[in-house]
Amino acid sequence: MPDQPSPTPNPTPPPMAPRPSGPSPVTNRLLAIALAILGVFALFIVGALILARQVAHRFAVKEKGDRVTLQTPVGDLNLDKSGKTNPGLPVYPGAEQDPDEKGVAVDIPFSEGYKVVVAQYETDDDRDSVDEWYKRHLPSDFEREIGSEVHEKKPGMDVKKDDIAYVSERGDHVRLVVLGKKEGGTTIKLLRIGSSEAQ
Repeated sequence: MPDQPSPTPNPTPPPMAPRPSGPSPVTNRLLAIALAILGVFALFIVGALILARQVAHRFAVKEKGDRVTLQTPVGDLNLDKSGKTNPGLPVYPGAEQDPDEKGVAVDIPFSEGYKVVVAQYETDDDRDSVDEWYKRHLPSDFEREIGSEVHEKKPGMDVKKDDIAYVSERGDHVRLVVLGKKEGGTTIKLLRIGSSEAQ
């Protein structure tokens, strides 16, 4: 018998390369994206803190008698608390300024001359007499309302529910006369909100 070549055993396949241990490429990409987002967020926070610090150092308060100026990056807020404010509304004869609530005028920055002027008076006369006087002396564009009606139309206005209010609105200009009861008389608040030219 001729020599037959002996059958060769099946060659053993080469060993497989070991799998790298650790995260897969997809996990690496997700991790990189998350780190990038966290980095952007951290930069945003640091930037906001630096900006807040810069803005805070640009505020200044200057006081001269009854006049206070708050200097801000967007403009000066001027406050006159002398009580010599005049909202341009008629004052009931004999009424005197409330010693505790003299009045105030505020110039609003960044509002192109917007101003709020408030004055408060008191009289020993009863509210009905004061009400009748204002009915005759206010221009015809004023509407008489009860405080509860004012609250419904303009929430946040400093008008009590049982006060009597005379309201005039033209565009962004508001004028208000509020008559309140006090022991032994009447309180009178005069208010004007609008541009300085209309004051």
